Amino acid sequence: MWGTVREYLNPDGTMTLNLGSFLIHEGDSWTLVDTGYGGRPGTRGGRLLDELEKARLRPDDISRVIITHLHGDHIGWNTIDREGKPEVLFKNARHIIQQRDWDHWIQPAMFPDRCAPCRWTPRACLIWSTATSR
Repeated sequence: MWGTVREYLNPDGTMTLNLGSFLIHEGDSWTLVDTGYGGRPGTRGGRLLDELEKARLRPDDISRVIITHLHGDHIGWNTIDREGKPEVLFKNARHIIQQRDWDHWIQPAMFPDRCAPCRWTPRACLIWSTATSR
């Protein structure tokens, strides 16, 4: 099955993937495009917070979070657990998410714990687009 990509496999048969984010500095503001994979119970994490720390940034320094689409590997650090409840990690950021994607993925069987808290932040923004990741 993996024969066509064997050259990319690690010796143990696994594959290392980069499920990262983009950090953009504009004047005095920082924009994070996607929050990667991790930060939720049951995930193997991710290094977003470590990478922000290397850049001498804290989650509170991020002023905008743009979510390209609401798949698990793009929204992992949207929220973290505090006392068993999801809490928005980038509290000072305006979260920008496509309305159609939101409407699809906010369903209970999807990822509401990673998305819903972001919708009720003071600076949330759902935008209308004809694009969708469904």
